[in-house]
Amino acid sequence: MTDEERKELAIIFDVQVEELYKLIPGFGKKLAEDGKYVESYAKREATGKSAKDNHAEHDAKWSTKEYHYVDKNGKKQVKKEYHYGFKAHIICDVDTELPVAYSVTAANVDEKKK
Repeated sequence: MTDEERKELAIIFDVQVEELYKLIPGFGKKLAEDGKYVESYAKREATGKSAKDNHAEHDAKWSTKEYHYVDKNGKKQVKKEYHYGFKAHIICDVDTELPVAYSVTAANVDEKKK
């Protein structure tokens, strides 16, 4: 997708959200934010001789998500998930579950810092 196409998509999205504010009483008063990994199944960033053809995913990044918990024996455990791709960051209206804002970043971008 080109930068011009991204800008056009953002304009269309913003116009639609403005319509929701007009049509739905209380829209946007209660908001929630979450992120979702969007896995990439394209080739990873190529290096060396294979990098010349430019057929790889150049914007995707690796991310590690850790879950900390205590097992049934009382021992602290860490489970790790690895993701390669992107992350969709979405803010939505709680009552209607409709999106108010979004962004898509590389998978390694922290939602808390976004």
